[in-house]
Amino acid sequence: MKHFDVILVVFNYLYNDARSLNLSNTLFNLGKKILVISLKDSKNESLNNYKFANELIEIQNSGRLLNRWIDFTKKIIPLIKQHQSSYIIASDLYSLPGAAISKNSSILIYDSREIYSALASLNKRILSQFIISRIEKLFLTKVNKIIVSGELDKFYLQHKLTDKLPYTIIKNLPPFREIQKNNFIREKYHLDNDSIVLIYQGVVLNGRGLIPILKALSKLENTYLFIIGENFIKDKIISEAKSHKILNKVLLMDAVDYENLHPITCSADIGLALFEPVGDSYKLALPNKLFEYCMAGIPVLASNLVAINGVIADYGIGALVNDVYNIDEISEKILFLNNKSNKEEIIKNIMKAKNELSYQSQENIIRELIN
Repeated sequence: MKHFDVILVVFNYLYNDARSLNLSNTLFNLGKKILVISLKDSKNESLNNYKFANELIEIQNSGRLLNRWIDFTKKIIPLIKQHQSSYIIASDLYSLPGAAISKNSSILIYDSREIYSALASLNKRILSQFIISRIEKLFLTKVNKIIVSGELDKFYLQHKLTDKLPYTIIKNLPPFREIQKNNFIREKYHLDNDSIVLIYQGVVLNGRGLIPILKALSKLENTYLFIIGENFIKDKIISEAKSHKILNKVLLMDAVDYENLHPITCSADIGLALFEPVGDSYKLALPNKLFEYCMAGIPVLASNLVAINGVIADYGIGALVNDVYNIDEISEKILFLNNKSNKEEIIKNIMKAKNELSYQSQENIIRELIN
């Protein structure tokens, strides 16, 4: 039986899970002995590049989420019990039941990276919201500490979930990286040098403002939308692009390893974080892509939602859209951000903000969490 300081469990593929990767790397750099348990797929050979130990769980890749969740839970319980650990981190709701059942004497930390009972996908699904909430509360009885990604999430969960446990805020910040200016996107898709390239990176779902952006593209000349990430609405995006006769302006690329994403992002002009106000999880969102665009040195076009507003207002790293469904406003803000003098001013602000908005700025918080 091996002993680890921390066992981190995540119901995801580690190579493109920025939050789990950044936390694992930071804990390793702080001298902690780490085991990461994550999902297995064809890309998992990339895990050989990590310094910390890892175990891969193979589950059925198709079928209902509930069935995959149950399969994952059954398989992680004996695996966790094979080892001793001072701490177990359940990196999402789906890791929580298995981690709670098998924790023994470990300190259990629950990373509530989303407000799971208020996800956009559960909007108007009252029964599903109730069931998720009950599952979360049931296994919280085994939890010792909770991690959230922002102050507003903490406030919300203290009132809706529990105020009996200590909360730690670990934001979805990227590790510090230098800006790597390059022309990857334009060269890959044979675009003019004076074209405007918008980038959306991350999981592609409904509610991420992509349909309004597609409509705006029909009003903008020489402007392209580059989408990179696991795409759950690909057919819908293609159909919408065809209906507006802009299919040639929509550039789709599968997800890449998180470690390889930064230089690709650096080759775009404007980053998109247009969350639609669907469900409290989106309304309070403070997404990692917001900060990754900043680290890549490109202005952000984001929804005027309360948490996002605070970052844009405090650091001046982009522009806000008051109505994510207003196509004219979106078009105007894109042109505003692409204006030379406006862009130069925003990039100056980005350069000032990069250190403060890097994951390294949170090391002391993490050190205190895992003491």
